[in-house]
Amino acid sequence: MTEFITTEDGSLTLFNVEAGELYHNSAGAYTESYENYVVPSNGLGKLKETQELTLLDACFGLGYNTFVLLQSAIADGISGEIRVTGVELDPEIITLVPEVLRIERFAELRSVFGVNLPNKFGHFSYQHGKLVISLELIHADLRTTAPKLTERFDLVFHDAFSPRKVPELWTVDLFAEYYRLLELSQGVILTYSSAGAVRGGLVEARFNVYKTTGVGRKSGGTLAAIAPLPLDRPGVYKLSAEEQMKLSGRSGVPYRDSGFLAPREAIVERRAAEQSNQTLVISD
Repeated sequence: MTEFITTEDGSLTLFNVEAGELYHNSAGAYTESYENYVVPSNGLGKLKETQELTLLDACFGLGYNTFVLLQSAIADGISGEIRVTGVELDPEIITLVPEVLRIERFAELRSVFGVNLPNKFGHFSYQHGKLVISLELIHADLRTTAPKLTERFDLVFHDAFSPRKVPELWTVDLFAEYYRLLELSQGVILTYSSAGAVRGGLVEARFNVYKTTGVGRKSGGTLAAIAPLPLDRPGVYKLSAEEQMKLSGRSGVPYRDSGFLAPREAIVERRAAEQSNQTLVISD
């Protein structure tokens, strides 16, 4: 079902035959994680300030987003505790994590992991000086797992396959669950997607929506924050007037799945019907 691909920055990713997509940007798996997730999240800043950071890595996959964050914390010599909860449905993908960690950029992280590399579901604990790392990998469907989570998170890294492939993982209902998990910490969601349905769903779920740095041929990802962010935050930018306008039109209509059980086709059809109704209202 999968095969390894070397991306332009030398890091590895996989091509998923069933989805017909790469797990990461062909311009660089490591670069995408750093520019679209780690930098705009300000997770390292939060860790320095409070000595703790909690992360929900949704659709954990090969673990790049978490591993680049951990590698950056180790390289910066930051102390404190990072607690990561990773949710992944595919058991095969977890077994391939050691291949990813062999690239040179993860050398420091690999030395911290030692022989206890995360390559299966379960709980992993590590320590590097005064930095404590807790990693819990859960084998589960994100749709049924997110509503059951009760821990407060500072960050959500959302990295599912694209909305056109798996719309059930990009619904306003799932984003509302993220809001619940992030509200107490005034946290943020990071994702590579800039799709109108995604940003529109985040707005409807009460988030403040921004864009992140473009990587390769992509225009940039999305950051959704509980509270408005300062305009000088690294790697975070206001949506343009044109992007804002799109969110109030047909392209901003979100996917919906209130019971987290609807078939993919039904979710797509419901959105199409809502878009059609909106067009009729505008025409009237």
